[in-house]
Order: sequence, then structure tokens, then C-alpha cells
Amino acid sequence: MANKWFQFKQFKVHQRLSAMKVGTDGVLLGAWADISQSKNILDLGTGTGLVALMLAQRNQDALITAIDIDKLAIQEAKENIKCSPFSKRIKVIHISGQELSKYCENKFDHLVCNPPYFENNKNNNEGVRAIARQTITLTHQELIDIANQCIQEEGLLTLILPSNLYSDIVYMSEKTGWNLIKSLEIKPTNNKPVNRIILTFSKKKINSYQSQTIVVEPTNRHQYSQEYKELLKDFMLNF
Repeated sequence: MANKWFQFKQFKVHQRLSAMKVGTDGVLLGAWADISQSKNILDLGTGTGLVALMLAQRNQDALITAIDIDKLAIQEAKENIKCSPFSKRIKVIHISGQELSKYCENKFDHLVCNPPYFENNKNNNEGVRAIARQTITLTHQELIDIANQCIQEEGLLTLILPSNLYSDIVYMSEKTGWNLIKSLEIKPTNNKPVNRIILTFSKKKINSYQSQTIVVEPTNRHQYSQEYKELLKDFMLNF
């Protein structure tokens, strides 16, 4: 059972209400997404507010809009952000990405998302956590459509997915003019294959594509790689 809260160096994340808890996917996305030039960021499916908080810590000039369809997640995200040093720069809204895209006038320059990735399973009875992890609430095509409506022409789209969905999401993105510009392949251990991948897309044409690989725990449980610790050193208390 996950802890009810998680302490980072500059903020604390309570996770009693949100279906999706603090995990490797979220912290890697929040630490790796290239937001150095981003001023107006959309965190789609914010959950506890973890990624929004990490992005706010990394970019002191960025304004972040964090949205989710789960009322309990929104309640918790609001509390987490209110108690953080970044509360004035993060706005939390209870709305779906699909609804937001219908009237998105002030477009964002970066959309960051840890999207649902399991195909719909009508027989799944695991409740809100199952719904949060399934594409029943946000298909990958809908995610691309939201990006097209809500991101400026010069903006970026960054998301994390299971590695087996790589080809599908790249194909969907390229069909509407998004170009894959960089990726981070994530291996849980040295002896296991890549199981997650973070992708960044741009509508700009590029001459070169950047790819990296990181191993989380090379050999033993909780014995993290130097690359992993370096990436998360500004956030994790024990790094």
C-alpha cells in the first residue's frame, strides 16, 4: 500500500485521494521534459499535481495549468499546490482535455502528459485507479487532437508511455504534423528490456533526433543508477 504522502526537497505530495500515486513514471516525466523555453504549460491529467509541481520548481518563469477529470484528484492537487512554494504559478482546474480544447484561446507552448495507456476493459472492476489507467477517458488519438487545438505552432508535446505503444503514438502524431525530436528509453534493471519511453514532439522540422536510455535500478532493489539520481537530485531527499 502506497504511503499517504511523499516528501520531496521543496514540496510535499499527499496521495490519499488521487487514484494515481507518486511513481517512477511521474517523477521521470517531471524531471526530464524540456521546459527551459516554456512559459505557459498544460499538465493534462495532473492527478496529485506532482508533475505540475516539478515543472514549477524547474522553471521559475513558467505558468502551469493542471487539469484532471477526477474530482478527488483535483481536490488533492489543489491542497498539494496550495501548500507548496509555487502556488501562485499553478492553476488547477476540474475539466477534461477534450472540453478544454473546445475553447482554448490562449494556447500553451508545452503540453506534458502521463496519459492512460491500457486499452478499454469493460470487465475491469478495479475502480477509479483502473479508469485513470485506461484509454476509456482519453484515447491516444484524442490526446493528439487536444495537442493540435491547445498548443501553439511553435510548442512542444511531451508524454510517457509503455514502450510497446511507441510505434502507434509516433504514427498518430506524424499524421497531423508532429515530429519526434527526442526520447528517453527507461529500463527498470540491466536485465530487463525498456518498458517505458518519454517522447517529445514538435511541429518544427528537425535535422537530428536525440535518444537517451536510463536504467532505474541496475542490479538491486532501491539501488539506483547514477544517471537516475543525477536526473532527480533536485527533488528526491536521498539523492
